[in-house]
Amino acid sequence: MRAFILCMVVFAICPAFGQQPQEIANSIGMKLVLIPADAFTMGSPEEDVGRHPNERQHKVTISEPYYLGQFEVTQEEYEKVTGSNPSSIKGARHPVETLGWEDAVSFCKKLSELPEEKAAGREYRLPTEAEWEYACRAGSETPYSFGESAKPLHEHAWFAENSQNQHHPAGGKKPNRWDLYDMHGNVYEWCDDWFDDYPSRSVIDPQGPIRGTERVIRGGSWVVANESHFRSAQLSNYKPKDRSPLLGFRVVLDAPSHRP
Repeated sequence: MRAFILCMVVFAICPAFGQQPQEIANSIGMKLVLIPADAFTMGSPEEDVGRHPNERQHKVTISEPYYLGQFEVTQEEYEKVTGSNPSSIKGARHPVETLGWEDAVSFCKKLSELPEEKAAGREYRLPTEAEWEYACRAGSETPYSFGESAKPLHEHAWFAENSQNQHHPAGGKKPNRWDLYDMHGNVYEWCDDWFDDYPSRSVIDPQGPIRGTERVIRGGSWVVANESHFRSAQLSNYKPKDRSPLLGFRVVLDAPSHRP
């Protein structure tokens, strides 16, 4: 019996026995949180205030766990990897911004090529739109990850009402239930998908359309005053070559690629 109990304890605490760590820090100090596989309802009901016409509700299955950056990529992290900082508003712990979709993708590739990351078998990428919304919701089905009402928004997001006309250091507001910061507000975040209508059927691990003219951005930003733009399902889009101090990103690491 003692041996059985000991084995169960070791299995519960040791990633080598099959359990992925709930949080990891990579070679540049970037923290990533494990997001569990599950199904959820993506999009918003028609009665949601400020709803985008394209936010058709549909069931999405996320079939594999993945790691998502706990914070938006910061300027110091971006500079460690690329040697440059394109941001209009400087601050080491502020989100990097004024970069296009291609710049965000290039960062992911360069981060993956760092010797320590390559040795660990880690390959980084942008989140799909479905992965982003799923992580933002953190198990919630309400308009905001923190509930039905936007009244507590100032506790969770930097937006026009409280931002003093600039973005702020990562992690300055309350996280969602999965310990992710700034999923609402601070800067918009690039997603991997082209912008288009949602499917009406249930889907598994959707990747978005194969072509388009604009990429999906999510999360709202520090200049936005309309509270409905910070809903978990809020759908926005931008041309991939456009750069703005409102636009940043966070990264995904597929969990099976992590070697403890």
